[in-house]
Amino acid sequence: MFLYKSGPGGNFDQLAKIHFDQLKGIRIFKNGGSGHYAFSIIKKIDNNSKARRIGREFFMDLQRDNYKLALEIISGKPKRLAEIVESINQNIASSRYPEIFRISRKGVSLTKFGQKVESTFDYGTFSNKNTPNWNAYLLADLVGINVCPYCNRGYTFTAKNTNEKIVRPEFDHFYSREKHPYLSLSFYNLIPSCHICNSNLKHKVEFSVDTHLHPYEESLDELVRFSVRLKKKNTGSLVDEKKSFGESFFYGDLGSFDLVLRAAKRGINRKTLKRAMRSVRTFRIRELYQKHKDMVIDMILNTIVYDDSQLNSLLNNYGNLFRDRNDVLRHITKNYVGLSEMPNRTFSKLAKDIHTEFGLIY
Repeated sequence: MFLYKSGPGGNFDQLAKIHFDQLKGIRIFKNGGSGHYAFSIIKKIDNNSKARRIGREFFMDLQRDNYKLALEIISGKPKRLAEIVESINQNIASSRYPEIFRISRKGVSLTKFGQKVESTFDYGTFSNKNTPNWNAYLLADLVGINVCPYCNRGYTFTAKNTNEKIVRPEFDHFYSREKHPYLSLSFYNLIPSCHICNSNLKHKVEFSVDTHLHPYEESLDELVRFSVRLKKKNTGSLVDEKKSFGESFFYGDLGSFDLVLRAAKRGINRKTLKRAMRSVRTFRIRELYQKHKDMVIDMILNTIVYDDSQLNSLLNNYGNLFRDRNDVLRHITKNYVGLSEMPNRTFSKLAKDIHTEFGLIY
């Protein structure tokens, strides 16, 4: 829901290049010579570019100019990946490259060439925690996304110790592996996400930068906001309306209102908003967040109890605990209030929107 550009290991452009360097799999021998590990993407490209190999032209293109295309596939930004997809499709249409996949009644299946591409950009080996030197656990740890960027509901921590890799987020392939196996290891195509979003909701839905928001490029937070829609008629603003809420509202009457999504501001580009709402539908944001209306009631209650005078009182009386107003807000809302910190806590988007709508300004 928020925009992600950096992690503990550096900004994402730096991490993308580190990722490619690691996938090259260069090993240094004791005698000073060098070679490649068995899983090296360079070694696989070189092997597949040899004469009489199916799709040789594709692998030769990957080799040219010191593996420039291979570098761009692995570390290129989302818009560059979209250009690469289009270029490869054109080469397939002109028969320069063989078909990568076929569609039948049974679904999508890779051709022999597609299987060659898949084994070159070998996500299976990369995702194995026992793969030495570089794997999905190490990348996830460097990226450091701790909350699902699609739903902001599930934690996606990477946990490991010196002897064992314990858990990591699932990597959603923004462009599907089924139709784009050459993007299986692309840094900007690997989105750390929760199991529900990746496997249950998105699953095989086709994404592209033209159809959905990419969390490394755009922020859903800037485009849509959560809002309360009361089922009874109200003539004033919600800030005024909250004064007349009865006990039933705060003690279990979840049916008195709906949680909806609205455009965050006027003047948003229509195509951009359309892609945002398509992302909302794919990840069932409306439906899932309806299950959290009890949290919304707690948030509205916060806005009634804590006005500006209460906030100032807490800050003045407990100055040894709170550095500034934001610290007080974090205590009240049980969430981060700084935009740079919000991606690190679940439900921070909901908390910001509802508290703000009812007058507790961040």
